[in-house]
Amino acid sequence: MRRTAESLPTRDRRFPSLRRLLFGVALAAMPILARPPTDLSVEPGPSVISTEEKAIEPDPAHGAEHAVILLEETDCVEDALRPSRTSYHLRAKILSSEGRGLANVEVPYIARDGRLKRWWARTLLPDGTVRELKEEELDHQSMMKTAWGEVRALKGALPAVVPGCVIDYGYVLEEASVVPFRPVELQREWFVRELRYRWKPAKSLPASFRVRRTEGKDVRVTKGTGEILVVGRNLPPVAEEPFMPPDQDVRASAVFYYLSPNADDDFWNMEAKRIERRVRFHIGNLDRFRTSMGAMSLPAEADLKARVRAAYEWIAAHVQNTSLRSSEEMEGLDEDDDEEEETWNVRQVLLDRKGEGRQLDILFIAAARALGAEANLTLVTDRRQGLWDPQLFSMDQFATSLVAVRAPGEPEKSAVFADPGSGLPYEEVPWWAAGSTGFMATKDGARSVLPLASKAIRNVSDTRVEVRFSEDNESFLIQWSRVGTGQQGLDERRTLRSLPGPEREERLDQICGASGSIEVRKAAAPDLDDPIAPYKVECGTERPGTNLGEEVDTYHFGIGGPWIEGVPELTAPTRVHPIIFPYQQVEFLTASVTAPGGFEPTEAPPVTQIGAPYATYALSVAKTDTGYVVTRSLTWKALLIAASQYEDLRKFLADVRKADRTTLEFRRAGKPR
Repeated sequence: MRRTAESLPTRDRRFPSLRRLLFGVALAAMPILARPPTDLSVEPGPSVISTEEKAIEPDPAHGAEHAVILLEETDCVEDALRPSRTSYHLRAKILSSEGRGLANVEVPYIARDGRLKRWWARTLLPDGTVRELKEEELDHQSMMKTAWGEVRALKGALPAVVPGCVIDYGYVLEEASVVPFRPVELQREWFVRELRYRWKPAKSLPASFRVRRTEGKDVRVTKGTGEILVVGRNLPPVAEEPFMPPDQDVRASAVFYYLSPNADDDFWNMEAKRIERRVRFHIGNLDRFRTSMGAMSLPAEADLKARVRAAYEWIAAHVQNTSLRSSEEMEGLDEDDDEEEETWNVRQVLLDRKGEGRQLDILFIAAARALGAEANLTLVTDRRQGLWDPQLFSMDQFATSLVAVRAPGEPEKSAVFADPGSGLPYEEVPWWAAGSTGFMATKDGARSVLPLASKAIRNVSDTRVEVRFSEDNESFLIQWSRVGTGQQGLDERRTLRSLPGPEREERLDQICGASGSIEVRKAAAPDLDDPIAPYKVECGTERPGTNLGEEVDTYHFGIGGPWIEGVPELTAPTRVHPIIFPYQQVEFLTASVTAPGGFEPTEAPPVTQIGAPYATYALSVAKTDTGYVVTRSLTWKALLIAASQYEDLRKFLADVRKADRTTLEFRRAGKPR
């Protein structure tokens, strides 16, 4: 595999062969200027709207209907010994109320060492008035936890933003660390007149970059001594749409990253062999591990596939994944317990019955190999964020690891994939890790493999509902429960496990449909302490306001409620990108609705069946002596739907929503038909 990524000339001489190898290799279709200046000085823009800016009008033909980014500039200077500094400036004109989103400010930083050294933010109104958003008005919010620490954000909204105004804000942020992998979007939701991004990596570290999807766009890359400047002009907007492909597939972008010190021309094969050596180091002596496997009590007479499956199920049930601890498990830790040793031998992991996700993968690899199977660590990206780019020579693009298992001598394409500790059954992996190419590490080098997405029948949610009326007919009493298997409820269950008590209770109330008028009497998630149990939720609510007065002879009850999972809201009249759904799935619902006191059911509504190449829907209602029984099913058979099918998809979704608003009719007993 030949390198096509660019490297940066550097004064550092510790890696001369790598520097010679990478320096001067051109990116396809990317104009590289011969060492012109790369200086960039980031400062606030003028405090008045210029004549040129005043003249800017909406231009729908060029994607400048709602807002125009006049200038966005970033100067990122990293240092391994001193604080790194990022200077940022954005100036934009707002052309309609839909463009106000540009005035929402978000400044991400690493919580432990981020320092805001300078801040400015102002709205320049057409009448000459200037309104400011002061630093003390910004909110600090947690965004995520990463290997480098908690990521927080300063958030705020510029005031008095109206069509015709210009916003201008920026900051200087210092952080005591370098970022090993820095993706940068060059295209936005808005038209960009000019964008400048300069990256000056730490001098002591070999660095590289890659730009993508710039063909036909005015994007130029200028390399200086130990730095790079990317400049884009008149960049068309990219529509933000729900269920769209990852940004790297639809936007021009750049990635700045640091190289492994021992990288060579055969990067992926070298990394694969390194990973395999480390796996073998963790496993140690395979015969000794076979002795330790006695604790698993695997079936002696079963075939290889059954024994490997049994080993997986034993690990899932008996070895804790410390990467997915529940809130209660985190609270019960001592300070020393939170220090997980990545270099633990698998026999130690087996003995301690705990390990982080990668350790459980290697433990399962050891078990599979000890049983006679071939098993390899496989790295995958989060396909919501992007796909594996073999021309981007960084392991940081991968989000997690899986295990590929096959019988001896079988081709690699026949491998099945598993994720010990995920809570999923054998041969199932989290939906965001499936459906895109993975990187399998073998002793002979790298292999491209495809973990397949699971079929709809493996991802089933089953909801049971019981609706009755209070004795005085003044409120609805509703009990319902849901069980989700496979991918159904996987994300929600992980979220619930991670939330502390009060936040978990609040989230469960939301799931059960709590609102100002609805009293939640029960909101529970059974078996939440069991990491391999399916997703379960149980709800009990009382909703007042039946409006069943004595003057009412005919009453209609709508079947909709939080117990129906609903369908995507796709409101835009047109579509640019294909639609990518998370996973194939099946939803079943059975609802029993008892007639109000003094009423009886009339006639059941007709059966509704809606079909499409990508999904099917069915709703039927059966009349009983006491009320009705509603049966609903929705099956999504496809992950990807072409943009050309968008109008048909919208019609399908509208028809499903209409069917979900079906009402059941009750008549006061004794009244004539």
